[in-house]
Amino acid sequence: MGAGASAGASVSAEFNRSRALAKRIFNDKATLKKLWTVLDFNGNGMVSLAEIDKMIILFNEANAYEGFFKGMNNKPALMRAYKRTIEGEGDGDAYVQRHEFTILLRNLYLYNQFWAVFDGIDGDDRRVDINEFKAGVAKMGYNLTDEEAEATFAKIDKNGGGQILFDEFCDYCMKAAGLGTNRIAVNFDEPEKIDPEELDIEECREMVKQMLGKDKREVLMSIWNVLDFNGNGKVSLAEIDRMVVMFQDMDCYDNFFKGMNNKPALMRAYKATITGEQSDGDDWVSKREFPILLRNLYMFNRLWRIFDEIDTGDDRRIDLNEFKAGMAKLGNFLEEENAATEFAKIDTNGGGQVLFDEFCAYLVEILECKDDQIADMS
Repeated sequence: MGAGASAGASVSAEFNRSRALAKRIFNDKATLKKLWTVLDFNGNGMVSLAEIDKMIILFNEANAYEGFFKGMNNKPALMRAYKRTIEGEGDGDAYVQRHEFTILLRNLYLYNQFWAVFDGIDGDDRRVDINEFKAGVAKMGYNLTDEEAEATFAKIDKNGGGQILFDEFCDYCMKAAGLGTNRIAVNFDEPEKIDPEELDIEECREMVKQMLGKDKREVLMSIWNVLDFNGNGKVSLAEIDRMVVMFQDMDCYDNFFKGMNNKPALMRAYKATITGEQSDGDDWVSKREFPILLRNLYMFNRLWRIFDEIDTGDDRRIDLNEFKAGMAKLGNFLEEENAATEFAKIDTNGGGQVLFDEFCAYLVEILECKDDQIADMS
């Protein structure tokens, strides 16, 4: 078998093995999201070489993620993985962004494998001579004669100094496999089967009515009395928050409040209630507005769960692709051009990011969510 074929087959096999291992360990968005949050601790959506280094040190001795990072605290391998990610397969800037993260994981594994071979044959000067090179390629399964090895070594050692650096060793391995700078990476964000989660105002009203049961007024009054504990006929945001926290883990009202302790959804529900068409115009929710508040709590918590799910950066902002996923989740599948147009309507400053409030305001408008009463408390 020729040198190129053997070398290519060997490196390709290692490359594919590294990709398969990364995919097996990081096989769901929840795991990736958790790890990215550790790496991008300041939440700016991009990480530097120093931040990647800190992550490696943190996990190097830990048995987290099936020991994936064990033994990876090798600066030459880290630098090579980082450079390949940002230069060969990334956006070209000096930071690894969220969508480049899976490429980085694969490269970290791959170049640490190369480093293990290089370090094993190197005489501790981080340079490999011809004899060490012959030993190294044999260790990697290359079938090279002495003449082929010497000719290959001469191609890599361009300055004729008789020594090969780690970067040069890696370049040879990658080129031998025909990998070059092609984007060969695990796509952890493969399109998911999205079950539409249709959301309309009538459904939200019906859910609240179902929770209230036959005795709507009595049930409403029992909740209101807990909420308006001082009996002044109006409640503040803090009092509403206290009620949600109290009821969310209790088996009451058909578990209506379970999972509702989401502050962005609570704030949006509160604002929609006090500023809606049937509000009193003040900063408190009155008894008359209370059924509207319940409906809004249900609706905006539904929207928050969708927003939080598609917010893969966990920074409470969504980009165009995440917006498309969110609309699909709501049963509104948008073509690329239409999605960009709708997104631009929300992203009025052109920053490429939409906040939860903006996401909700847009949906409330297109879903025609009016402030209809749910039940009579008079």
